[in-house]
Amino acid sequence: MAITVNDIALGQYHADLLEYSVSGINYQNNYVTPLNGFFPISFQGTYGERTLTMKMDFSGATQAEAEGYASAFVASVMGGAEILLPDGYYYKCALKKADASTHPAPWVSQLALTFACVRHGALVTVNMSQSGTLAAQGNRETPCKLTISNISGDCTVMGINITGITGTLIIDGITRTVTAGGENAFLNTDLTKFPTLEAGSNAIDMTAGVSVKIEYYPLYL
Repeated sequence: MAITVNDIALGQYHADLLEYSVSGINYQNNYVTPLNGFFPISFQGTYGERTLTMKMDFSGATQAEAEGYASAFVASVMGGAEILLPDGYYYKCALKKADASTHPAPWVSQLALTFACVRHGALVTVNMSQSGTLAAQGNRETPCKLTISNISGDCTVMGINITGITGTLIIDGITRTVTAGGENAFLNTDLTKFPTLEAGSNAIDMTAGVSVKIEYYPLYL
């Protein structure tokens, strides 16, 4: 499987992935064992990020060129990265540190990077023109983006009431924005919580006549 970083093949960075590791899920469970009880009772826990480490060689005609490729790669991921690894999963990453490069050969710059990340699948898009059920992939709750079209009056989608909009409204739980025609339209809703999907079956309600495109990334423990 081709390794990509922000949809660019790793080879275009003149890089080879030597090794990588992904830590286990960082999950803090909350529970209590009742007085004189036998079994712990679990409450909703909290998820943290995984740690991804990558060791790469950057090759060039000279050491300066190799170092330049390594530097350009680090610059490309400093603002965040979407990395597809050989395990078949995508990782939404934030760079934590880049170690000082070493030079195992005069034309090679070797670099180790550490990221905080979340594991997910490829973007899934589902189009719905009436209320129904959506079976979400993944195994944990995930934010979703709603593109609501054919709005001709007040309507409701997934329990969110919408007023004063004609045409299309986008409620993006991934980027946490609400827009219509590129403008902020948060006040045209009674939104108190951005939409999410549970892993498995989800009831999707909508006012008759509107259409909804639902986009989400399946999240995996």
